Amino acid sequence: MKKTLTISLMMAFALAAAARAQAQQDPLMGTWKLNLAKSKYDPVSLTPKGPTIVKREASGNGYKVTTDGMDAQGAATHTEYTVATLDGKDYPLTGSQGYNTQSIRKIDANTLLYVNKQNGAVVRMVRVAVSRDGKTSTNASVGVNAQGVAFHHVVVYEKQ
Repeated sequence: MKKTLTISLMMAFALAAAARAQAQQDPLMGTWKLNLAKSKYDPVSLTPKGPTIVKREASGNGYKVTTDGMDAQGAATHTEYTVATLDGKDYPLTGSQGYNTQSIRKIDANTLLYVNKQNGAVVRMVRVAVSRDGKTSTNASVGVNAQGVAFHHVVVYEKQ
């Protein structure tokens, strides 16, 4: 009887710990798929020709982000970067068109603010906000692309 009670209590504590860990999981993590129908691109000519998938994984105190998609001309795109810390400081970024540094600051549990610079000048800002239910991420961005075209996009992603 005592052994059964001990096992039952251990299982209850294990289940409670698992539930706490799940509740504390970062809502920004995971795989996200672009929902073009809910997104708005301005100018419209910058709307991608196909789906985009963003994968955000834990990496130290920050994130490893991998993005695969298609640009407005129909060419495949692929980016990868790791942000070691979400402290809002500028860090070098390679392989990106239009900017060479990036800073990311975590505003709250569901919101990130990206600031991208090219040679010290801000060229893009992105606010990433995950809904309370964790199913939708809305990325509002404003800036100037590598070709000098000003843009303002509100891009919606759905958790996969």
